[in-house]
Amino acid sequence: MMSVLSLVLVAAPIQLASVGFTSVKVSKPLVASFEETFALRLSQSGQVRVTTPRDVVTVLGVERQRQLLGCADDSTSCLAELAGALGSEGIVMGEVAQVGRVLQLTIKVLSPGGKPLYSTLRRVKGEEALLAELDAVAVEAVTTLLAALRPPKAVVEAPLATVTTREVVKPPVVPDPPPRPVGPWVVLGAGGVLAVAGGVLQGLAVADLNRLADHTVSVDSPSALRDAGKLKQLFGLSLLGAGGAAVIAGALWLALGVPRVAPTAWLSAEGSGFALVGAW
Repeated sequence: MMSVLSLVLVAAPIQLASVGFTSVKVSKPLVASFEETFALRLSQSGQVRVTTPRDVVTVLGVERQRQLLGCADDSTSCLAELAGALGSEGIVMGEVAQVGRVLQLTIKVLSPGGKPLYSTLRRVKGEEALLAELDAVAVEAVTTLLAALRPPKAVVEAPLATVTTREVVKPPVVPDPPPRPVGPWVVLGAGGVLAVAGGVLQGLAVADLNRLADHTVSVDSPSALRDAGKLKQLFGLSLLGAGGAAVIAGALWLALGVPRVAPTAWLSAEGSGFALVGAW
């Protein structure tokens, strides 16, 4: 079984250097605050890192920073030197100007070679509106810079180690033995009952005949006793015969393995007695 693992390479943050915002009819401390706010908003996503002029003071030293920042706005070589010294991929510059009742915001991001990477011009009324506009510009700038400097790369897929699965061998299923037939035993039991009943009637018939043969015993109606004995003897012989036949049939059923059928049996009165009739 094979599967793949996607390896996503996390790109390093984009390094930017800010040369500060210039001001036109706006107080410099306020413009410096706007500059720091914009740098912070750019860095909040974690995909961009901005080095501000305050950071440059620490990195390059006060004198060197003054020399570099003293370049003219159109001096590409001077800006490239600053970006190269800080290892930056882009230079952030901006301007906040008071134009009548409107604040005009201009922001540019240039590559160390002077190629424009991002630029925008916004006009708002009031300082609070300008702060909100800085947030929107920061989001837009990050998206544009990522597309230009960190284009999406193809995902590398590496095969995982092959996992071998051992097939579980199941033991063969042994079918349950077929149920033992019940019909033969029912027939045998019925035959036994009939045979016992026939034997009892034969015994009673013999007892009646013995009373007739014993002259010491007084019998009110010898003819009636004789007829009853003969009737008992007849029924007893019939039941003995039927029981014996049932016993033989049940034994043959078990021996030959005849398919099981629902046994049915009943006694039928014949001219000379009773017969066991049925199917099993």
